[in-house]
Amino acid sequence: LMDHSEPKPVRVFESGSILTYLAEKFGEFLPTERAARAETFSWLFWQMGSAPYLGGGFGHFYAYAPEKIEYAIDRFAMET
Repeated sequence: LMDHSEPKPVRVFESGSILTYLAEKFGEFLPTERAARAETFSWLFWQMGSAPYLGGGFGHFYAYAPEKIEYAIDRFAMET
């Protein structure tokens, strides 16, 4: 994201950083109360780091792997 609305353009990359930047810029979507804000960031960072790995792993072993490996399918299914 290149934000040209600032006097000096601001470059932001990575989806979690972009979401945080926009939420702070427009004053929306991020709670101000500390516990709620921590919960929001916990889910955001989980989505950035864990969800693609877990979902992709499950999808691969369940639908695309040439050999069905029950352990791998069960392992990723347990995590999702």
